[in-house]
Amino acid sequence: METINVNMKVHDSQFMRMDYYPVEKYMETTWQPGTKYMSIDQYKKEFISHISLLAKYQVKLSLVNEQLLHFTVGPEVQQWIEKEIIPKSPISIEKVAVVLSHDFIQQLAVELQLSSTSCDDFEFLFFETKEAAKLWLLTRKVEEHAYNLMSKR
Repeated sequence: METINVNMKVHDSQFMRMDYYPVEKYMETTWQPGTKYMSIDQYKKEFISHISLLAKYQVKLSLVNEQLLHFTVGPEVQQWIEKEIIPKSPISIEKVAVVLSHDFIQQLAVELQLSSTSCDDFEFLFFETKEAAKLWLLTRKVEEHAYNLMSKR
């Protein structure tokens, strides 16, 4: 796997950390265990920060690690994402890799959220491990730990 250069921590809260790797135009977003206590408004605030930073740094490759995410996105929040966030998503994004939580309900919520949104402008895959996700983002190699839950690609 290609090596990643020095990163910059661009966001760090009790809910989410974001590290940016400027040479690769790669952003790694990691949801934190504190999401267990996160409100809907706090989730929305974090999601807006995420999208804003992807746009600010013109990120091409995005890894979203949801392994420690303990917040279930309900229908109200899904609608908010579709109406308020997706239209404002950065056009620089080429590939998104999501490392899924081991929580089945959380996985199902993510699948439902993304299956109802249009991801035609970038490639999108789900992974069991961060290593497999990073490998795909940086080299296009897909190991057995990848899923295309939406079956769009």
